[in-house]
Amino acid sequence: MGIVKYFAGVVIFAASTSASAGAYIGVGAGQSSIEYNEPSGSISFDPKEVDLSDSDTGMKIFGGYRFSLAAVEAAYIDFGRIDGNSGTYVEVDGFSGFGLLHLSLGPASVFGKVGGFMWQSEASIENVKGEDDGYDLAYGIGVMVGLLDIDARLEYEYFNVGEFEDVSMVSVGVSYTF
Repeated sequence: MGIVKYFAGVVIFAASTSASAGAYIGVGAGQSSIEYNEPSGSISFDPKEVDLSDSDTGMKIFGGYRFSLAAVEAAYIDFGRIDGNSGTYVEVDGFSGFGLLHLSLGPASVFGKVGGFMWQSEASIENVKGEDDGYDLAYGIGVMVGLLDIDARLEYEYFNVGEFEDVSMVSVGVSYTF
């Protein structure tokens, strides 16, 4: 019985230290949501006819450095492509930078993050193509569970992107701390 307690103690210690300080890299994928507003300018735009509000598979590659309670993180995020009626579409991707705060709960931790998103978008509406870019606020929340140097995470992120009504993503990911 003593060996079982010892092994359980080692596993719990290893799991609780998985969110310790160090550099990390990871990947994530999930459901992105994009809702496009009426564009400014002289284009006659009826959102009911075009319908550029949908979801797609989003992907990201991220990395950062975790301190004991805080972290800094950068990522490249591709939200996919939303196709509307009559050959219309919109795509959004870009780079994010976040500051994170962690609250450790044993082998799991919850986190919140806030930062910026340098984005670019491409859209085709009624055969008029356009591109736009900018830098806006982004934030998110999540939960992370780890064992040894590998963490699994579930998170929700929201991005303020120009004329878009909604750009967000719910994703699952995995990271490795080295």
